[in-house]
Amino acid sequence: QSYPNRPITWVVPYAAGAATDILTRRLAQDIGVELGQPVVVENIPGAGTVNAAVQIARTKPDGYRVMTADSATLALNPALSETLPYHPQNSFTTIGMFARFPLFLVVNKNVPARNLSELIDFIIKTRKSDVNYGSAGLGSPHHLAMELFQESIGSKMVHVPYAGAGPALTDLLGGRIDLMFSSLGPIAAHLTSGSLKVIAASGNERFPTTPDIPTLAESDVRLKGYEVYAWQGVVAPAGLPADIRTRWT
Repeated sequence: QSYPNRPITWVVPYAAGAATDILTRRLAQDIGVELGQPVVVENIPGAGTVNAAVQIARTKPDGYRVMTADSATLALNPALSETLPYHPQNSFTTIGMFARFPLFLVVNKNVPARNLSELIDFIIKTRKSDVNYGSAGLGSPHHLAMELFQESIGSKMVHVPYAGAGPALTDLLGGRIDLMFSSLGPIAAHLTSGSLKVIAASGNERFPTTPDIPTLAESDVRLKGYEVYAWQGVVAPAGLPADIRTRWT
């Protein structure tokens, strides 16, 4: 078959080390075996996935350059910006979704909170606006999940946006930020070691692999109905031939 006859580049719109990067690299290995060519991951972080999305939108649609697009790329950015330099539908060929998962509210080990009630008390009564939180970037699911959380509890914190969840997690571990939302993969080992504390999950029910972690909705009446998920899929430039898309699916 004529496609593929050379390595493929799979762009991740976040810095290395984030859940998106980890999952994409794992999938790239498996898909490379299926396609019979190496699939090389390239990180192009920044601007809430916009930097990477613009590059993909302007790329030749030949199947040799694809991208992990998430809820920020295809849903949140278009809702937040009137001058987005790409169109969430017209700029891409959608290949398919590969993940949907809740986020976990985690805090630095020095934050004096073991549960949601203590965390809210810390935010509202102890330090108020001095509390800061990190995110994977402006408009990212991590950012908007925290905005909804703040609105629900009636308090504001200082937002520190990063070019991906990986750098934010590094600063959370170092104590430079107090809390953040994260997917489970990057934080699992830190929860086991005690270097981070998990407070609650953002789904509408407890995550099957972490049944001991409560949801935000069940933990406080002010968060009743709170439900946030992140999702990810693969896109290629608009105009990708149907037979190449079929090879990926």
